[in-house]
Order: sequence, then structure tokens, then C-alpha cells
Amino acid sequence: MKHDIKTDTTVAGKSMNAAQPYKPQKNLYEPYSTPRILYELTRFIIRIILFLTSRVHLRGRYNIPRHGPYIIAANHLSWIDIPTVPAYVPGKV
Repeated sequence: MKHDIKTDTTVAGKSMNAAQPYKPQKNLYEPYSTPRILYELTRFIIRIILFLTSRVHLRGRYNIPRHGPYIIAANHLSWIDIPTVPAYVPGKV
């Protein structure tokens, strides 16, 4: 029995009916970039919360370049490191 091309097509190994339009799948490997205004607002809120709840002492912040790429190697002593590093490091992490 031969396949009729008009009634049955295959896209990426899946059989689709010709009546259904082809909808491309979302690329899950493409990184998501947070909008800048939301990122800065979140940083501001986290800094206020950290100011009210703890004493944060920064050492060596002057070693981080203002422009260009860099690598931060945090040793993650606790879960608080995850929001603290982007809150106090200049630029978008």
C-alpha cells in the first residue's frame, strides 16, 4: 500500500495530517534573556531585602571589570549566594 502524499506527511519523524498546519517546535536549547527592566527591578528588591536582613561585606569588587566578559567562581557556601552575586556584581550576570 502506497502512502498518499496529500493526506499523510511526516515532519521530524512524526506523522501529521495534511489538514493540520505545521507548527515548529520551540528550541529548548536557546537561552532565555530576562528583560532589562525586570532584571534591574529584581536586583533592587534583593538588595533591599539583603540590606534589611543581613550585613553584606564585599571584598575585591574593584577587581571586576565594568565592561567586557569575566568569570565569577562563587564557592556557594549557602543558597543565598545565588541571588547575592547578581545583586552586587555590576552588569548583567
